[in-house]
Amino acid sequence: MSNERFKITTGAPVIDELIDSLRWGDNVVWRVTNTLEYSWLVLPFVESAVKNRIDIIYVHFDKYAIAGISENCKTVNIDPSRGFDYFYHFIQELMESSGKKIYYVFDNISILARQWGSDESVANFFRTACPRLFELDTIAYFCILRGSHNNQTVATIRDTTQVLIDFYVQEGQSYICPLKAWDRYSPTMFKTHMLLSHIGKAPEGPWHGIEQVPKMMGDKTPPKSEYLQPIETLLRRLKDHTCWSPANCEALRMELIKTLISERSEYFERARKYFSLEDIEKIHGRLVGSGRIGGKAAGMLLAKKILDLAAYSDMPELKEILQDHDSYHIGSDTFFQFLLDNDLLYLLSQQYKDRETIVSEYPNLQKKFLSASFNPELLAQLRKVLEHFGTQPIIVRSSSLLEDNFGYAFAGKYDSVFCTNQGAFEDRFNDFLAAIKTVYSSVLKPDALLYRIKKKLINNDEQMGILVMRVEGRNLGNILMPMIAGVGFSRNFHPWSPRINTDKGLLRIVFGLGTRAVDRVGNDYPRMVALSHPTIRPVLYESEIKHYSQHSADLIDLSANELKSVGINEVVTINELPVYQHLFSVFNEGAFFDPISFMQYKSAQDRVLTFNNFIAKTPFANIMDKILQKLEKAYGIPVDIEFIADIDDKGQIMINLLQCRPLSEIRDQENIEFPEDINEKNIIFQTDSCVNTAFVDNLRYIVYVDSDGYKELATDKKYQVGHAIGRINSALEAAEESYCLIGPGRWGSNNINLGVNVTYADIDASSLVVEVAKSSAGYVPEVSYGTHFFQDLVEDRIYYLAVYPGIKNNILNENFLRSSYNFLSEIAPQYKELEQIIRIIGIEKEKGCFQAAMDRMRDSAVCFVLHKDPQTAI
Repeated sequence: MSNERFKITTGAPVIDELIDSLRWGDNVVWRVTNTLEYSWLVLPFVESAVKNRIDIIYVHFDKYAIAGISENCKTVNIDPSRGFDYFYHFIQELMESSGKKIYYVFDNISILARQWGSDESVANFFRTACPRLFELDTIAYFCILRGSHNNQTVATIRDTTQVLIDFYVQEGQSYICPLKAWDRYSPTMFKTHMLLSHIGKAPEGPWHGIEQVPKMMGDKTPPKSEYLQPIETLLRRLKDHTCWSPANCEALRMELIKTLISERSEYFERARKYFSLEDIEKIHGRLVGSGRIGGKAAGMLLAKKILDLAAYSDMPELKEILQDHDSYHIGSDTFFQFLLDNDLLYLLSQQYKDRETIVSEYPNLQKKFLSASFNPELLAQLRKVLEHFGTQPIIVRSSSLLEDNFGYAFAGKYDSVFCTNQGAFEDRFNDFLAAIKTVYSSVLKPDALLYRIKKKLINNDEQMGILVMRVEGRNLGNILMPMIAGVGFSRNFHPWSPRINTDKGLLRIVFGLGTRAVDRVGNDYPRMVALSHPTIRPVLYESEIKHYSQHSADLIDLSANELKSVGINEVVTINELPVYQHLFSVFNEGAFFDPISFMQYKSAQDRVLTFNNFIAKTPFANIMDKILQKLEKAYGIPVDIEFIADIDDKGQIMINLLQCRPLSEIRDQENIEFPEDINEKNIIFQTDSCVNTAFVDNLRYIVYVDSDGYKELATDKKYQVGHAIGRINSALEAAEESYCLIGPGRWGSNNINLGVNVTYADIDASSLVVEVAKSSAGYVPEVSYGTHFFQDLVEDRIYYLAVYPGIKNNILNENFLRSSYNFLSEIAPQYKELEQIIRIIGIEKEKGCFQAAMDRMRDSAVCFVLHKDPQTAI
């Protein structure tokens, strides 16, 4: 007899008779009123497995175990609070390792809906697990609670499973009604039957027979579970305000915060202090699909609520200053639904591959995402979103479950895509869909996966929610741009002057879109504002202010339907606005002065973007300081934010908050003894630009990119240098070797001529990153503070320094770096042709190591060779 026809008992002969027994491959779903009823059905099934010597696995994740079965099963415990992604992969590994022809008993899967935030997550889990269980010729028992799920979820389960049976008790009598029994049939199979016991009404059995009930009784509605209610029911109560009592309303509020926003304890404890039921109703009203809104959206909404409440208490000035935002949320479950609908679920296994594979395969994986499609129901909802925004530009931003969280911010790891949103609706809609798919694909970006691996988050639930926001700014003819955009930090852990108070905040502000504030772009420099002393600049000499300023702005060209970078002079010439006197200074005969009127600004020939008047003569810096301190107090830890700002003709400030997240930091090490008597011959570099107090010991290698040689390389060779650094980083990480990275200009710059083009994944194994800034004009300011690149270094406790050869108190021992033996051929032989540019200097453990000492208070840092033989010098 074939496997397909081989009949297997449920352990209850009367049920076998009704459904024509079970078959290998069956997934059996019992729809019950409570888990006690489920236990009556599971127990005979387990006993039959023991009798027939069939291995049985009990997958236990509920608070309470199914009574009476554990001693006969192999119990596997799993924590569902770790999220859908973790749960799914855990079960997948369990299935593959356990093999064929075994039984499974799962706890009540209805509880997973509340744990994961949506009914759809349960349906998605079922769609992934059951087909593989079928292929492995297993028999698996599941149960769902009647009345605890929406119709779509039940329909998905019914479509996926082989057997679905309704079981319930009314007036002390048990009833059973098969709703689906794949590949078997009898005329009475799908009718309601009463289960008969020898002792009369014994709902738990044992049963000796069945009796079909009359149609009138069979049509009687079975009881619904009182244990869980569908999430849609909770939301309906929210909308109808049918909470009955303050206690019930409070319970509903707590449940919905966990369901829609976040259940992570750090965030939940803060959110519950601020979000009302009305706030949650508004959030749900802007939700597309299902699931949670993700970390970035949650942080933005929480920060906005904190400040809105402050405006009615101790910060009334915010009433006129703080602007509302316009955004929609695509729920996190929609991401997994997208993968399932397009048969792309297997791509998530990418996160368990090696570094080289993760990096090399990503471009092809992204293409698979972009060629995929959305289901009709979601398309209809997304059309309404785009119709709401009309032709206003929007930005599609990542908002994953892990993003912007406490301890790991994922700064810049996932994509955000601007949609200029001009032209025919169908063209705009297709661009919108492509933007969503691009953000979805960034879940597998090498930077993101390697970050998760390094932070030990690879097994944590990570689904991609999306935040769709209107791009705010001024419409200036054919362009759209903010006047001011930037990032802010409630603490300034890296001051450039001893006068700066580190307990006060720091801003990086730019003209135009904020892309130039969060990334290291070209040869542009944002304005750094230390909120304790707003007018102190990192640049020491007035003659350099012009060079170290912003020269281009990012904006949306509405007529060209694209995001552009345009020279600032071109922007201000086309649009002469009577607010520019707040943003620009006049440079005349080698000196700066700040215009006192728009006419004085307009008559000037040479204008430089300094923001001097905006900082010194408006309440902007003071307001931002208050905002950051208010948010830090509410969060309980330092925060960083993204924002845009404007100023009208009357000097009124307006601020729109775009993002808020906990701020990562490198605290100074304590009890550091700065070495005083280092043999000058042993010094590798020395600098007076220091941002931390720390000591880095046991550096085995220095990876050095020669500034002069790099400058002369052709563009394609410069890109090869970046690839080589990534390969060296991987090799040294695999060997568990600590190293110092030294190179020209700005590490991570997207301008290949200003520095080596690397990402976080290319340098994440380093202990110390050094930028060599050669300048004939004098002092070169440090411009990395607050960028996503710098945040990566901070989170990984990778120390940063800048060295300015030729400047007083700065030394770079290029003779040693160029003449020492180069290990490049051994560590990355495929890049041997670059050995004159890239040098890897090593020192044997028995002979010594490299060390770096940094002292922020004395503004000094030095890296040197420590020989075990004190008489030895390099």
